[in-house]
Amino acid sequence: MLDELPAGRQPITTEIARDAGSRKRAYDLIRTEAEAGRRAFVVCALVDESNALEAKAAVAEAERLQTEVSPN
Repeated sequence: MLDELPAGRQPITTEIARDAGSRKRAYDLIRTEAEAGRRAFVVCALVDESNALEAKAAVAEAERLQTEVSPN
């Protein structure tokens, strides 16, 4: 079990993007970080679409990110 960060590891920041404006800002930041050689992760509540929940599914969101947000 890991109970500490590796040496030199920077802290991780987690943000929740609840609306279109905050998602746009988050994707802009992700693009900037990726262009600088760093990584960012988008976490979705579901793997597949669900009619019961109003949450983004990872499969559909990954396709959208690759085509609309960061095609490069």
